[in-house]
Amino acid sequence: MIDVLTREELVKITDRRQPAKIAAHLATQGFTFTWGADGYPKVDREHYRAIMNPEDRPARRRREPNFEAVRKAE
Repeated sequence: MIDVLTREELVKITDRRQPAKIAAHLATQGFTFTWGADGYPKVDREHYRAIMNPEDRPARRRREPNFEAVRKAE
């Protein structure tokens, strides 16, 4: 079973009570969520922790452009 944030936690995090307003706030902050049968957004607790603690996330490798492809096209 997936551990999701409770409705009370979502209200506290977003400072909003209406499900649509909660969802809008979550979306602007970069959270992904699904809709529960109760009409409220559901956020995975691990996803929340990853967004809120970026230093705990593994470093993303920066992708460099393929300059060889550009040179061959010339």
